[in-house]
Amino acid sequence: MAGQVTAGAVEYLKKNIPPSEKGFPDGFVVQMLELEKTQGKIAKYRFLANDGQSRIRGVLPSTMTSDVETSKTVQNFGLLRVKEAVCNVVHGEEVILCLKCEVAGPSLGQELRSGPQPAPAALKPEEMTPTKVSQTPSFSFNTTPPPASPPLASPMFTPEAKPFPMSTPKPASKIMEAERNKAAASNRMASSGSRRVYPLVSLNPYQGNWTIQVRVTNKGPMRTFKTARGDGNVFSVELMDEEGTEIQATMWREAADKFWEVFQLHKVYYISGGQLKMANRKFSTVKNEYELNLGANSRVEEVEDTAGSPSSIPTAKYNFVHFDALGPYVGGRELIDVVGVLKSAAPTTSIRRKINGEELTKREITLADQSEKTVAVTLWGKQALEEGAQLEALQDSAPVIAVRSLRVGDYQGVSLSTTGRSLVLINPDLPETQAIRKWYDGEGKTAALTSAGAGLASASKGAGGSRSIYDDRAFLKEVTEPTVGDGKMEYFNVRCSTTWLKPDQAMWYLACPSCTKKVSEVSGGNRWWCEGCSKEYDSFKRRYIVSVKVGDSSGEAWVSVFNEQAEALLGMPADQLADIKDQDEKKYEEALKGALWKEHVARLSVTVQEYMDQKRQRITVRSLQPVSWAGESKYALEQIAKLQGHPVAT
Repeated sequence: MAGQVTAGAVEYLKKNIPPSEKGFPDGFVVQMLELEKTQGKIAKYRFLANDGQSRIRGVLPSTMTSDVETSKTVQNFGLLRVKEAVCNVVHGEEVILCLKCEVAGPSLGQELRSGPQPAPAALKPEEMTPTKVSQTPSFSFNTTPPPASPPLASPMFTPEAKPFPMSTPKPASKIMEAERNKAAASNRMASSGSRRVYPLVSLNPYQGNWTIQVRVTNKGPMRTFKTARGDGNVFSVELMDEEGTEIQATMWREAADKFWEVFQLHKVYYISGGQLKMANRKFSTVKNEYELNLGANSRVEEVEDTAGSPSSIPTAKYNFVHFDALGPYVGGRELIDVVGVLKSAAPTTSIRRKINGEELTKREITLADQSEKTVAVTLWGKQALEEGAQLEALQDSAPVIAVRSLRVGDYQGVSLSTTGRSLVLINPDLPETQAIRKWYDGEGKTAALTSAGAGLASASKGAGGSRSIYDDRAFLKEVTEPTVGDGKMEYFNVRCSTTWLKPDQAMWYLACPSCTKKVSEVSGGNRWWCEGCSKEYDSFKRRYIVSVKVGDSSGEAWVSVFNEQAEALLGMPADQLADIKDQDEKKYEEALKGALWKEHVARLSVTVQEYMDQKRQRITVRSLQPVSWAGESKYALEQIAKLQGHPVAT
């Protein structure tokens, strides 16, 4: 019956009482008032839940956003059936987070009420952006009694109900008391054998007690760190709940040692007693604004794989990208997943890390997918030795390989590299595996495959708004912020000019003609030894390694420029510039001055390195492109349109 709401529904929702316990197996019915869109990366809508006696702020699940914006089935003054919800305290105000709900009736055209109601506390402007969601006039509360016409009554609430209470922020003591009451109720449920599990989407830093049921979808390596407070270990796991929401959990020191053996890949656990905080996007690749810190006192309990329990939680959530669509991810921070047929697996090789001389093992494999593109994937460390050895043995049978959490680089146009969170799966049981296998067994074996990076070479040098020139734009003032590059290398595109080149610096080094590593002169002269090739040569080749000051409208910065980019900047190879210097010092200085005040779009990488107990920022030019003023004008117009809130023309 239209207009019927559940009497006392708001109080039940505040106390987290399930509808079935009060004789409403289908859920509590409330009226929605002041439906508004919240700010944030995930579009959601907030409302006032009204049961005719009380009201409370509520948030609709993101799955109902389309019902509000597109189908218009969710309307102001309409009825909502809440099947499952969680009440939390946010900024001192109780808010119900609707987890499972549905439309119970269309708009009634006016508010269900039984008497005069005072106005609720106004929302802060920064908390949400109001959005008109229906043709019904927006409703505003007032403190005067309603008109003399009889109120719209419902048999499910009494007209003698008290006026609506004021929705004002509670003092800290009241908030703590409410949290203790919820904790006591949770403990009673646990002791009775019915554990209350909170979905990840309902968690926030203001909750004091919660329990989650999650599956470990990824487990990072145990790492060591050194600080002024001492050394320790740290590792992270990625968790997923039944709804597919993900979150990263990190354990330090004692907690890392305690839970390292406890957490096993793909197993399901009850977790409680952790601290929720805002995620640091530099170190977290999971799409969640929060992350968990588990301490030594946190509780982790494995869930037995019994009927109807962990099997409902997904084992993983993939972000598969086709090889012909890798371009926008090159040099970015986002990790991706790929799946393809194994075309080849090379033997392992070793390289030595420049920072500490550590020897690293790597292996390169080549994959192909339905886009008829191939891409090189570099496996590092343990994965190069173990999974890589399996792939080398299986390469003749062309297995399907899925790899999670890959970083996309620009080597040879585009290349992929494993990270500490990567997983290599051989012939996984996935729909994408079957699709790839069907393609390869059909036309894939005989298809003319091309490298995924081949199509990006021209795109990265073009002037038509390509990814490598117009994405990740920044000013030098932003690039040189002390926190940029601390912990993880970051990439930017900057339009800048060369402002200074020191003529007295070492502009080049003597390189091996085969591997380009530095060579040293053998005693006796005219012979050169390469440590990388373990071989003597009778000649060498000079390669640039230049320190250059660049500037834009926001400031200046010193950057390192290597051979290919320095040749583009100076207009000649290092051997030619060296000959000019030997013949005429004045012409050499003129050649350096000729490179000044030329404007380019530079692709910069930024990382922080520690030297003599001091952190220093190292900025390196990865690519150098001439400025296309037509492209720059188009880019500027697009940015202006975005600032004005207009749609960008494509």
